[in-house]
Amino acid sequence: MKECLISVIIPVYNREKTIERAIRSVLDQTWRNLELIVVDDCSSDASAAVTAGIADERLRVIKLEKNSGACAARNRGIDEAKGEILAFQDSDDCWLPDKLERQMACLDSCGADIVFGQMRRHFPDKEDIFPELTPGVVPYETLIRRPVAGTPTILARRAVFDEERFDPQMRRKQDFDWIIRAAKTHVTAFSEGPVIDTYIQEDSITLLGAEKQLQNHQMLLEKHRDICREYPVFEVMLLKRIVMNKKALGLNPAREYRRIAALEKSGRACAKAVLASLRLMGAADRFRRR
Repeated sequence: MKECLISVIIPVYNREKTIERAIRSVLDQTWRNLELIVVDDCSSDASAAVTAGIADERLRVIKLEKNSGACAARNRGIDEAKGEILAFQDSDDCWLPDKLERQMACLDSCGADIVFGQMRRHFPDKEDIFPELTPGVVPYETLIRRPVAGTPTILARRAVFDEERFDPQMRRKQDFDWIIRAAKTHVTAFSEGPVIDTYIQEDSITLLGAEKQLQNHQMLLEKHRDICREYPVFEVMLLKRIVMNKKALGLNPAREYRRIAALEKSGRACAKAVLASLRLMGAADRFRRR
């Protein structure tokens, strides 16, 4: 896949101070065969002018007719993309120079359809590296336990996006919502080492308050009832986050507490049944060997 075209999509809305850095971190990649699609979501600042000042034949700009949100902008970019591999960058982040090259190597070596990587996160008052996972193919059960795949670290085959698009109704956790849908039927891998510097700004959706956080977790719970039925650990994780947000808002999380207790009790009962079955199997095997 060394010669394949990669389409990179950046949604932008009022990022005149950071969009050039984000764009140049894509255009300066060691993987040269790429196109960069910047989707302007009706910016009212100088973002369009900054983008227009960057001369590179691999760059093209699409301007939406009305402000529609990052997910709608990404989906429009997918529609316009020509590459067989798609990747995403955010308008306020900075890719490391070999991001695409390393992730393409991971895609190939793991026989994967989707690859995501580590973020070096810069908060207003601290820094960290996230997530800490073992490189290689990632079990689906790991992906549903907590959000680990940041959108600007995701790279995937075009066919995956033909099946699963970003949900414009999701105000936050769009990447989590997408990955738990896409990874159900596609091999997903984690590439080794940080691939991006991401800057968590005061106006970032990553810092949304408890009310918005509560709404997003409730949306995920309702939307993915099928995953909840198959993987109770997923439902417990969402319920615990809903409890945390409700407590922060002074709301009563009694219903969620009862549901968590019921699920955890059921889980313990299932675990005991499995252990009992294993003991019986072991006893029967010992009997047959006599």
